[in-house]
Amino acid sequence: MYFDTSDQIFCDHGEIQIIHSETGFHQGDVLGSWGFMLTIQRLLERLDSHISEMFPEGGDSAFSRKDLLTLFYVDDGYLCGPPEMVKVAIQFLRRYGPNYGYVLNELKGVLKIGECDTIDDALIRVQGYVAVEAIQANSSILLHPNNVNQAKMDDRVDELPPMYIDAFQSEHFEPGDVYGMKVLGSFIGSDEYVTLQLEAVVTEWGRIKQELIDFPHVQQRMLLFRKCFSQKPVHLIRTITARLTSNLVDNFVAMQMEILESMFSQKIPHVYMDFFCLPIRNGGLGLLNHNTISSIAHIASVCGLATFRNAFIDQAENAIEGGNDLITTFGAFGADIVQRLQALKGILDLGEDATLVRIIQKIDELNLEAMKNKTTLQRLLYTRVEKHKIKDLEQIMADEDASLLKFFNWKQIANKSAGMWLDCWCTQEEFTMDNKEFGTALCLRYQMQIPYIDSELKSCACCGKGTKLDPFGHHYISGCKRDIRSGNGFNQGAQIHAIHDQLRYVLYRATKHANTRSIQEPVQLLYVPNAVSQVRPDLHVKFAPINTTEPRDYAIDLTIVCPFHGSESGILSTGYSNLTYDKVELKHINSRAIASKKTKIAKYGPICKNHTKEIKFVPFVVNTTGQIHSEGIAFLRKLAIHAAETRYAADENVFFNYYLKKMSVGLMKLVANTIYAKAVNHFARTINNPKNHLRDGNRDAYLQNVVHPFSHLYINKGD
Repeated sequence: MYFDTSDQIFCDHGEIQIIHSETGFHQGDVLGSWGFMLTIQRLLERLDSHISEMFPEGGDSAFSRKDLLTLFYVDDGYLCGPPEMVKVAIQFLRRYGPNYGYVLNELKGVLKIGECDTIDDALIRVQGYVAVEAIQANSSILLHPNNVNQAKMDDRVDELPPMYIDAFQSEHFEPGDVYGMKVLGSFIGSDEYVTLQLEAVVTEWGRIKQELIDFPHVQQRMLLFRKCFSQKPVHLIRTITARLTSNLVDNFVAMQMEILESMFSQKIPHVYMDFFCLPIRNGGLGLLNHNTISSIAHIASVCGLATFRNAFIDQAENAIEGGNDLITTFGAFGADIVQRLQALKGILDLGEDATLVRIIQKIDELNLEAMKNKTTLQRLLYTRVEKHKIKDLEQIMADEDASLLKFFNWKQIANKSAGMWLDCWCTQEEFTMDNKEFGTALCLRYQMQIPYIDSELKSCACCGKGTKLDPFGHHYISGCKRDIRSGNGFNQGAQIHAIHDQLRYVLYRATKHANTRSIQEPVQLLYVPNAVSQVRPDLHVKFAPINTTEPRDYAIDLTIVCPFHGSESGILSTGYSNLTYDKVELKHINSRAIASKKTKIAKYGPICKNHTKEIKFVPFVVNTTGQIHSEGIAFLRKLAIHAAETRYAADENVFFNYYLKKMSVGLMKLVANTIYAKAVNHFARTINNPKNHLRDGNRDAYLQNVVHPFSHLYINKGD
């Protein structure tokens, strides 16, 4: 069945067996069931024709083909309709299905009987199925709870299907608890049944949650959490009314918070969940906001069923105009639908007087827009809700922190480059972060206390008295005046150079990957005869002459900037004392980066411009919180284009994202190691560092078995 096969290894009681993956379905293979569906499709077409012949439109029967709902997904089939039609369909499948490789599974099949006027009517209906051999007498047959309770009151339990006779042996048995079935991963049935099943689901999720928390590698834990665990409730929320899934959502959000706290190694205020649910490019973690999804997912799925929707809305509008009670008219399910639709008025930019018909018309317009943009109605509604929330989040953040530090921090990480390290699959060493690196980067991203920074230290051990320690590590990264002593015994100076030199090498490797000729710290590139002092950029990058209209030679100088004022003193500020959050602009957010860029342009720009070669200068400015500024982004884009043209390979966007990830992961690893090395050495009260220095990623405190009060948070787990 498969052109290429791989061997799977199976270990059983110490014996290793090789399973040749040559036949059968492969998990995740979308074409795996193709052959089966091609075969069964003919059977279903014949079933459709048979039902149409047996129940013709305008015939003697009160029913016609449209009264039987027939749904099949691969080998799972569902029939819903009048008993006469369901019996005919089952008989047909039992007789002709084996010819197509389809055999009814009596052990998994369930017959669910709707509510009848009396218990006698219900039992007669069951016997009707048994008499024509549509089902077996001992099959799973479900009767409506009201009919079962009637049988119990009449002392006729022994006449019920076998499963009820056994169940009534328990004094706690309630008929509603079993009146339902699992359909394609979701549940239909009585409220009691669905509620019990969802409670079981939450219990299972709790087990998986604990396995995630116990997973030793934090970076992989985050990926499993974001890509797998966080998606779990969506299908249930889409297919079950919100009235029954509210507790499920609350429990799941609480589990999400527990998993996140295991990665941040601290308690997290609940309001942060709204920030984490923003896309990574907007400063979040890219999680789904299940409180938002619960308000729109079920409506989005129901509104996709045009036949049901149109008939329902017409009746609902008439019921509302007539002053009828919705629950009496449609039951709890219908009332829920109406209430959810009415709650969408604000999201859809409709007035409070908008009718259900107008709401549906607006949803139809969005549905067409979704199809045009190759997305889904649910995604479109979700995006609208989240956009409304961003303004509220800005207000909340400004109210909680009058200094606007958190607000500035959020705006600085609300871009693609600042969060690329979060979206890296750790399949290669260059994209792998150990636990302290990843955990430190998380805390730095959201300006949370880094757990291993000693809160008892009143001042920086390197700088001496008068210098505070900010709990986020910015002083350690870019404000400390004296470095941990380097391997040759001399003070290295500002530790920002350690991060700078290694990040320059990461950028250098990216330029080599893009098939350019690159040199680190080129001495002769900008040499000026008779000048008092010479300048030397970080990189000289020479592109192949593919496009002669642009310069071939680039001088790159890398600068790493703390986006906040005060990192030298350890007292952080935005630099703007009277600025309110609603007046903040990008020029305020990026003021330090802009100043650094201007300094670099003044230093290198004139020399490049007046050089005999046409040399383009690029100030490659990076924030310590992760953002790569516009000139750096443009240069990486040029690298990507050059790589695509010279390698005759993938789309340029693939290379661009690769280079962004290299820079993002490289930066955050270096920043985290710097913070950790400083913090642990300060705790140990030793500034001497005879083994390693920051250029190599300082781990001497760990190597010397320094006992740190927070070491259990990040050490010995994934390092």
